[in-house]
Amino acid sequence: MKHHLKLCIKEVTGNINSSEKIQLDKWLSESDKNKAEYEKIKTLWASFPNALEDSHLMSIPEFPDTEIEWNRLFIRLTNEAKKHAIEDSSVNNIFQFIYGIFRNNLKPVLGTAAVILIVVTGILLWNRADYTAKIKTFSTANKERLKVELPDGSVAELNSASRISFLETFSDSIREVHLNGEAFFSVTKGTKPFIVKTGNASARVLGTKFDIWARQQVTRVIVKEGRVKLTAGKDDSKGVVLLQNQTSTLTENEKPTVPENINADNLIGWMTGKLVFAQTPLGEIINEIERHYDTQVILAVDSLKNRTLTGAVKSNDVDSVLAMICLTLNLDFKKQNNGYVIGTKN
Repeated sequence: MKHHLKLCIKEVTGNINSSEKIQLDKWLSESDKNKAEYEKIKTLWASFPNALEDSHLMSIPEFPDTEIEWNRLFIRLTNEAKKHAIEDSSVNNIFQFIYGIFRNNLKPVLGTAAVILIVVTGILLWNRADYTAKIKTFSTANKERLKVELPDGSVAELNSASRISFLETFSDSIREVHLNGEAFFSVTKGTKPFIVKTGNASARVLGTKFDIWARQQVTRVIVKEGRVKLTAGKDDSKGVVLLQNQTSTLTENEKPTVPENINADNLIGWMTGKLVFAQTPLGEIINEIERHYDTQVILAVDSLKNRTLTGAVKSNDVDSVLAMICLTLNLDFKKQNNGYVIGTKN
């Protein structure tokens, strides 16, 4: 199996370590094709959410009867495949082929092998003409915004340098999308839960308007209307419920911060062309400026990235924005090559 595929599987199953995460991020940054393959694996895994929930697989003895357990898993995966209109003899051939690879080394790692079986089988079947579940992906570049209509009529408005993906037809039980970046969601009411998944969190709603900012294992939710439950990945015990005009931030796999009362319209300023900061570190501010104006900004002194700023600026001129920020923080900036450098005053 390719090394990057192993990394993708570890990421979607929550078993990746920091070193492997760096390797995966580097591979994803190399091409859009790599990103598309990763999104495919994530969605395939989401398409088989119940494959490992069978009680026989969730409570495996230390030394299970591998023949029995594989037969149970094979039957369950075959049933899942039939739900997706993959019903010819190639399903049996592919499952049996992968079964032959893993069966001799199965005993203590049946759960892991099952995960690999599910994902690899999904990848092999993904491009079949009769596979009904197709992924739609939309992305924006720096200095670009995009409004995307979802299968249920909900709308996601993407901020710059953001990406969203989802199945072209939601399942019968859930409406799920994957987000990297920032988007404002207007969700149509319905009986099926609407879930937004980021790299480290999950936001669950039934019908509401809210903003999600998700970059570098940090997820921040701002609720404009309705209710949103923000959790760390699949761990509901690490969750908070946000009401109208509340926000919470979740870093890596920690518990979300206690909901804070705010003015949602003020903090979602990017939708009206504003850059809004609330005790925001300068390092994060610079990243937003780079995306918003498609330029490069460098800090001459690394320690400056922890200086914080509260306020809002609206200007089409990056020089004016940098001037206001530097004036507030008693800093200075200058043009350099194709970008800018911010440093202390002489």
